[in-house]
Amino acid sequence: MKTKTLKLIACLGLVCLAAAPAAQAFVFEVKAVYFQPTETAFKDIYGGGLCFGGEITVGLAGRFALWTSADYFSKTGALTVTGEEAKLRIVPILAGLKYDLPAVGPAHPYLGAGLGYFQYKEKSVIGVVEKGSLGFGAKAGARLEISSGILVDFQAGFTHCKVQPQDIEANIGGFQFALGVGFEIGPKTSNPKEPS
Repeated sequence: MKTKTLKLIACLGLVCLAAAPAAQAFVFEVKAVYFQPTETAFKDIYGGGLCFGGEITVGLAGRFALWTSADYFSKTGALTVTGEEAKLRIVPILAGLKYDLPAVGPAHPYLGAGLGYFQYKEKSVIGVVEKGSLGFGAKAGARLEISSGILVDFQAGFTHCKVQPQDIEANIGGFQFALGVGFEIGPKTSNPKEPS
């Protein structure tokens, strides 16, 4: 499973690198994320929790940018009926477009949306279920430059992905609230030029 995850991350990273000839800048970012699932069954067993991830942004002409990200969420909970231990892992890997909005003081807000592949594994006394499925995500955020080439990124987002671990279909997406620290190379995506 780890090998598959790394291959998927590499493939999505290549999408960004393929845009390098037209790139205006690169931002490499690490994130701490609070994830809150929207599916009632998941919330009852696991609740929300912290996860960690990374993101690459490739600035394009004007206010557009490509982005790809991967997060890792792992949580131990208790089955609602028996109280026995259950373990959950979700790895969402997404890629899409960002659009930079006009700056508001020192903040540079943006909107983003994309498609992704979600890996899901749940282990309990009932058994082990491991699935992968396509989904989507959207987010809004704002970047602040705290030093030359170093950015702080505040994000709020939403993901949606349906899987069918047993006989019941479930959504393994939810809300994300993230704080990221990034390093920018090249002309600033946090201060994009107006389209000519």
